[in-house]
Amino acid sequence: MSSDSTPVSAPASSWSPTHGSFLPGPWRYLPVVLTLVLGAVGWWTFQTIEESAREKVRSLLEIIRDADVAALEVWAESEKATAVHAAMRPEVRALARELRAEWEAGDGDRRALVFSEAGRRMAEIMNDLCKARGYTGYAIVHPDGTVLAAMNDEFVGRKGEAVHQEFVAAVARGEPQISKPFLSPVALPDSNGIPRVNMPTMLVAAPLMDAAGVAEAIVGLRIRPEVDFTRILQVARAGETGETYAVDTNGDMLSTSRFVGALRDIGLLPGNEQVCSIRNVSVRDPGVDMTTGARPDRPRSRQPLTRMAASAVTGAAGVDVSGYRDYRGVPVVGAWRWVPGLELAVATEIDKAEAFHGLFVLRLVFIIVFGILVLVALGLVFSSRLAFVMRKRASRAQDRADQLGQYTLEALLGEGGMGAVYKAHHVLLRRPTAVKMLKAQREAGPARERFEREVQLTAGLTHPNTIAVYDYGHTPEGVFYYAMEYLDGVTLDRLVKESGPLPAGRVIHILRQVCGSLDEAHGLGLIHRDIKPANIMVCQRGNIDDHVKVLDFGLVKDLGSTDALNLTSPDALTGTPNYMTPEGIQGSDLDARADLYAVGAVGYFLLTGKELFDSKSVAEVLTHHVATTPLRPSVRLGEPVPADLEALLMACLAKDPADRPQSALALELRLSECTDAGSWSRGQAETWWCDHGGRCRINKVRDLESDEALVLAVGSRVGA
Repeated sequence: MSSDSTPVSAPASSWSPTHGSFLPGPWRYLPVVLTLVLGAVGWWTFQTIEESAREKVRSLLEIIRDADVAALEVWAESEKATAVHAAMRPEVRALARELRAEWEAGDGDRRALVFSEAGRRMAEIMNDLCKARGYTGYAIVHPDGTVLAAMNDEFVGRKGEAVHQEFVAAVARGEPQISKPFLSPVALPDSNGIPRVNMPTMLVAAPLMDAAGVAEAIVGLRIRPEVDFTRILQVARAGETGETYAVDTNGDMLSTSRFVGALRDIGLLPGNEQVCSIRNVSVRDPGVDMTTGARPDRPRSRQPLTRMAASAVTGAAGVDVSGYRDYRGVPVVGAWRWVPGLELAVATEIDKAEAFHGLFVLRLVFIIVFGILVLVALGLVFSSRLAFVMRKRASRAQDRADQLGQYTLEALLGEGGMGAVYKAHHVLLRRPTAVKMLKAQREAGPARERFEREVQLTAGLTHPNTIAVYDYGHTPEGVFYYAMEYLDGVTLDRLVKESGPLPAGRVIHILRQVCGSLDEAHGLGLIHRDIKPANIMVCQRGNIDDHVKVLDFGLVKDLGSTDALNLTSPDALTGTPNYMTPEGIQGSDLDARADLYAVGAVGYFLLTGKELFDSKSVAEVLTHHVATTPLRPSVRLGEPVPADLEALLMACLAKDPADRPQSALALELRLSECTDAGSWSRGQAETWWCDHGGRCRINKVRDLESDEALVLAVGSRVGA
């Protein structure tokens, strides 16, 4: 059960003023000294929190940058492999030799190539490849740069522009190459199919080598960078303003900006929607925030490269969380890295205001609180009587801290970031209760709203496998709390750590109950977002052993509420790394299927005793969630597991939500159809709890091999 913090009882102060109104002698300066000390401690605390926030942002930026660079490198190698495969096809090699021979024998007559039978057969082969793999064109090129065959006959028999010649020469040296995006000087079809010049394009090519290792011809394929290249750079990005893009050595943007609309509004791009940011936006610092309407005093060509671009074009990698202006002039923080094989830099950035929103609020609160503290200290210097009254009130408040309305606190159960959970009992009903209290320093603002929202959303859930909320309120001193059912059990995290992997039947028994809780929540438009072993407890309720309770709806998201979006800081990844979804890491919107991914991860943990990925850093875990398929449970465990359960857990862990079970109810139904469903009997559960310190019923039925035997025994007793 996750929790947060509360007041602690303390004896009343025995201090009392002398001489009525003022502190005697040098003691009158004690409040000022205390104010300075508290101010220094507060400032040190703020600096520590600020550094921690910076490290968090730094780590997030590096994770996103490295994930996008890795994805880009894998994509580039895949594209080059496709070109090599095309160049190695025997029919392509034979036709390329025939086309080269026709060209060299024709004394430069391009018509012979345009109408050649070899060119027609080559077109059939290459057009099928382009259609299958999404390429927008092809070309078979002579080592001297002459096009021998192409999707557009207009290019046949002609040499390409300078950039093509350099590219062809590099490929002719024997290695496949992929070019940087460039603007084509010849007309290419735009998204509407209309031929236009200066359309962004990319090439991937491989040589056709003869037995002597000399290039006979080159196979080239054309890629749309505004689609394929840009999509790879969007594998992961943070928040509402985070983006990842590529830059060349001149500081030109090589991918599509996330802010194309804004760039048109501020004049960095023309209004024509067919003109994108690729090679049309220079990553330079305008010196002012152009999104506010401000305009730079120098033309774009005379503006310096941004902090990121100036470092990246030198081949350096770096991170800057202090802040610098991006190509719009907006203050951002970012991370970048040069990619040698592609000869470009990859940068990921996010607006500084979004990245450090919580820190800015904390700074404002600190200034306000410190100002109030100074005013209070000055008042205390001149009025010890007021100090006496304040201390008496504080003393009385502390004396009453163990009594919250109708609930008496007994013992602290646990603490967390938001507050603390106490074991308590109702004064009149004497019912054992768990009371969760908000920390004093979090009793205002978003934290208070989130705490109250957790109560309201959880209170609306009535499923027997969801923890029940009884009541909530405030103490006379304004401390917010709520009361919920007290659970005497064990979390799944502790259960596996102490008992090892669970049998398949027990895993199914537990997961079906979790699905029941989530089915109700999802039906009300709520997703939990933090399903993990530590938030699921098994306990004994009434005469039921192994009864599951889903806890801690503190990160629950209301899909029908827009206000709820403002209660979670956008610069944070939401949830627990080992149980986060690929779409959550990539910044996509979450739906109920995100909880089902986490249920699959929990089932994997229960069945194997191990997390999905055995990594030492958060960055590695997040990267694995996005790009790595976990080992099957039978492989991880090193012994057979039921095939149907294993297949179902792997389906829950699909990277694409569309490949998972589409609802908690559907998942529960499929669990019930597994071969081992029902194999964990009530007798086994009762025996386990009795052996592990749980409640043992006096008339326990022993040596029963199934629940059916228990039913027969009870039925015969009733008949008697």
